Amino acid sequence: MISKDEVKHIAGLARIGVTEKDMDKFSKDLSVILDWIKQLEEVKIEGVVPTAHISGVKNIMREDKVEEFFAKE
Repeated sequence: MISKDEVKHIAGLARIGVTEKDMDKFSKDLSVILDWIKQLEEVKIEGVVPTAHISGVKNIMREDKVEEFFAKE
């Protein structure tokens, strides 16, 4: 479990005020989050191709060209 000193340090980095009353709650909550991240680290991802966009849509816009516009009025 994350100590109260670590919670104070994290709160200072995030520039948020934490009361003594909230220390235990944040300590438990942050510990749960870090435990979940440890579970994610155990997932085997070898051979999985990184995905940036799941729909497969590509940019279909035309190339931007500078042209003279004659109908200025």
